[in-house]
This record gives sequence, structure tokens and C-alpha cells, in this order.
Amino acid sequence: QFGLENTFLSLVFHFLARVGVMWQTGSINPAYEHFITNLIRQKLFVAVDAQPKNQQAASRKFLLFLPAHEPHEIGLLFANYLIRSRGHHTSYLGPNLPMDDLNPVMSIYKANYVLTVLTSAISSQSPIHVANKLSSDFPQATILMAGSQIFQANINFPKNVKLLHTMRDLID
Repeated sequence: QFGLENTFLSLVFHFLARVGVMWQTGSINPAYEHFITNLIRQKLFVAVDAQPKNQQAASRKFLLFLPAHEPHEIGLLFANYLIRSRGHHTSYLGPNLPMDDLNPVMSIYKANYVLTVLTSAISSQSPIHVANKLSSDFPQATILMAGSQIFQANINFPKNVKLLHTMRDLID
């Protein structure tokens, strides 16, 4: 009724935050969280595949990935949808990717933007480590970082790193 974008921005992300709290407090079985997040993931994959290739002359290139030990993919999938729906090109590498594996991809793809989301507290890499590595490996790109972990501490990020507080920041 409201379209995919508005449904996610107004409903789905709030719902997932509640489900996450319920999971952490033991109010629901983790299997229920996996069930609903996989249904949402499927919807996003279908929505991305249904988009026409309408890249514009001024389109930008985005490389999207989640670092090692980061399994929370819905935000990245939705970002992929948003970027592509606005006529830009994406290369979606998905979750749990060692950052050293990005170098060969970037040497060929030459993205304008590298986007990652840090949600999991169990990640072995701190947000500042991820930001510094991406910034030094890809100084010509703008590094876009989102997720709850980047706002846990007062961190001074490199100049080419931009923080996305919400998905609306990405849209803007």
C-alpha cells in the first residue's frame, strides 16, 4: 500500500529493532528472528531484481559489503535497493567479507563509494579499524558507514568517511 521504500523506512526497521530487543532479552526464540529476517531478505532480493536498468549518465558506482563476522544484511540490502532505484550502479558483495578481498574488486570496479554497515557487537573489528582500513585502502572513494556500532563511542573518523545515521541520510 505504501510502496517498498516507505514501508521499510516507516515500519520494517522499527519492527526489526523491536524483534532484536526481544531476541536479546530472551522474549522470543532466535529462530523466530531468523524466520522473519529471511522473509524480509527475500522481499528485498525480489525488489532489487525487479528494478529496470535505468542508470543515468551521471550515475555513481557503489561497492556494498559487510565485513567479516557481520551477518546483519537487511540494511545493506535495502541500501542496494535505494541506490539502484535512483539510477546508480551497485556491486553487492554481501555479508561476512574479509576487507582484504575488496582490493582486487576495487582495482577493476573503481567505485566512487564504498558502503558498509556495522551492527553486530560480536564483530572482531572495531568501527575505527574498519574506517581506517577502508580509508587508507581506497583514498579516492567516499566511505559510507552505517549501523549501531559506529555510534557506540566518540570516534574521530578519517576525512573521506561519512557516517549515515539513518537510511534517510543515504537518500539525501
